[in-house]
Amino acid sequence: MTRKLILLLAVALQSSLAACTPVIRNCPVIGKDPLSNVYHLDYQLIIPADCPVPLASPGTEKKYAAARVYDLGDVDFFEATVTIKNSKGETLAEDASFFFGGIAEPSDEYIAATGKKTFDDYDVGTFRAFSSDFSKTAYGQTKLTYQQSSLATKLTGTVIPSPNTTHTWYAPTSGGTPGYMYQWYRDGSPVGNGSSYTGNAGTTDFDLRVEVTDQTWSTRAAVLAADVGGVQALMDGPTLVYSSQNGGSWTASGLGGTGSYTFNWYLDGQWVGSGAVWSGYTGESGHNLQVQMRDGAGAFDSESVFVTGIGSGDGTCEPVPPAVTC
Repeated sequence: MTRKLILLLAVALQSSLAACTPVIRNCPVIGKDPLSNVYHLDYQLIIPADCPVPLASPGTEKKYAAARVYDLGDVDFFEATVTIKNSKGETLAEDASFFFGGIAEPSDEYIAATGKKTFDDYDVGTFRAFSSDFSKTAYGQTKLTYQQSSLATKLTGTVIPSPNTTHTWYAPTSGGTPGYMYQWYRDGSPVGNGSSYTGNAGTTDFDLRVEVTDQTWSTRAAVLAADVGGVQALMDGPTLVYSSQNGGSWTASGLGGTGSYTFNWYLDGQWVGSGAVWSGYTGESGHNLQVQMRDGAGAFDSESVFVTGIGSGDGTCEPVPPAVTC
């Protein structure tokens, strides 16, 4: 008896199709309905092996696999299943779905590329449909390959909010396959699902985390530690200096706190000056330059940089950049 069934395989929210043109495999055309202008197929695989699924972290990132089965009336299907196995033959996920209104949609999440935990690993999806007496079945299988996802995100916004003030944090995202889905967490609890999060800082420190998922089910996360009412010392300046140029110059600034800032500079633990700017030659080879900052209320923070100095040491030859030696 001729079976009229369409089995659609979707991986990663059915959106890898945007990355490349799908190729239908193992799909014998057995008739054409002139009214709907749709081919009736045994099954149709729309994410074939030559259409890699973007993946962020092999062996840790979850992907979504699903089948959609249409019973066109000739078989009387009652159940469809999906099974995902890795390249070692180990079962990663299984699911079954009963037909309602002529459609069954078995689906499940699985951790992708666990066989070797590399981007060149693969998984295998097997999809079956069964008639009520198991006398008729449909079968489809595809090899799921992967490629490194270009999805990237970060978390921006106020790092040192004042107590009981309202702020907005953002998750600028690029790459991958838009549109993006967002989930925000504050100290581990869900607080929002938009591209930004607005909240009151309160009076205690907290951690923000955003997880961004694209249409291929690739996920990136970014975190920010909010220091409520705190201070942060910042330093800007070179990490490589020359004695022939009298060294370099470094500028300190601060965030948060109350009142004005005071700065003290230390070279290898020894005080060398105060003020927002320090200039000088750190000496030959590597040295630790640190600025210590206090605000008007006495809150303290510091910032350090490792500086390499280049010179002769005895004054006989002083290299001039870009030269390292005379």
